[in-house]
Amino acid sequence: MTKPQTIALRFYNTGNDWIYEHTVACGVRRYRVHIRRNAYDFQSSITGFVYSHEHSKWNELVHRPIDGSRASTVSYVCKDPDRHLFDDDAEEVFEELRAIAES
Repeated sequence: MTKPQTIALRFYNTGNDWIYEHTVACGVRRYRVHIRRNAYDFQSSITGFVYSHEHSKWNELVHRPIDGSRASTVSYVCKDPDRHLFDDDAEEVFEELRAIAES
C-alpha cells in the first residue's frame, strides 16, 4: 500500500471548538478527517471523507461521536492541547476510510 502524504493539516481554536482537519493523498485517492471538539460532547464529532474525482466532491463515509476517542479528553478552554491525541484519532479514521475505499 502507498504511504499517505499530507496535503493539508489545520488545527485551531474558534473559541468554543478545537478544529482538526487533515487531508492526505494515498496513491490516486484523497482522504480527509475532520474532528470538532466542542464544549459539549453531543456537538463534537469525528468525520471521514473520500474525494470523488468523478463527481469533484468529498463524500462522507465515516461519522462518529467524540465519545471514547483520544480527542474527547481535550477541553475547548485548553490553551495548548496535545495535537497528537487528534492525530491518533485521525489515523484510525484514515485506516477505516482506506479499507472502505479499497473494498
